[in-house]
Amino acid sequence: MDKNPKYLSEKEQDLFEEYLLGRLSDEEATQFQQELKINPELSEKFQEFKALFRAVEEAALRNTLEDFHNETVTFKGINTSKKTRVVFYRIAAGIAVLIALGTGYWLTNRPNSNERLFEAYFSPDPGLPTVMGTQENYAFYEAMVDYKRGEYTTAIKKWEPLLGKKPQNDTLNYFLGAASLADNLPNKAILYFETVLKHKESLFIDASHFYLALAQLKEGQISDAIKNLEASKDQKSKQLLRQLQNEEE
Repeated sequence: MDKNPKYLSEKEQDLFEEYLLGRLSDEEATQFQQELKINPELSEKFQEFKALFRAVEEAALRNTLEDFHNETVTFKGINTSKKTRVVFYRIAAGIAVLIALGTGYWLTNRPNSNERLFEAYFSPDPGLPTVMGTQENYAFYEAMVDYKRGEYTTAIKKWEPLLGKKPQNDTLNYFLGAASLADNLPNKAILYFETVLKHKESLFIDASHFYLALAQLKEGQISDAIKNLEASKDQKSKQLLRQLQNEEE
């Protein structure tokens, strides 16, 4: 193994792991295999990753940390010698080097199932058409322009003073919730969406249940998330609900 492993991007790590776990489609797997044949650098990175991946996977299944301090260890039914143990020490050292270089993401920072589901199902609400109206509405739609540009922090700062005047307004609460969730502020988003749900006739009821569930999912509030998904008629809510229920079983 190269003493100085080449840097692996997060995208490469994800691709390598998905391939090794058999999660790629047949077409994606074939395309990846072809890329390995024509790209020596990628192939070298993959082989290094694969060696480490298999070593960690097998060590985790077959051995405890104490095993490496014994004179011999049993590995896949084979009595291995001290020399073989040295190889495993070197692999472990290689893993430490990769982590130090920032390439240990797949070992230490893999998103949990809640985060994966959030990423799979979350996309920001598209917002409302930005047609400027009265002076009062102008401030709202000016912030909507920021929101639709992905400038969520700016939109929040402009909407919050408007909410101060109309704290129960369902539209303001909904889009403040949407902006907060998109800005990675799930705790704030939860409060805004809960306010919307107090308005039983609001046009944002189903969407609020869905986004509230996503915010709760991100916060690990699974039972609350399930309740909100059950209350929503949105198709994406039903799909996510099935995913969560399957994982709960």
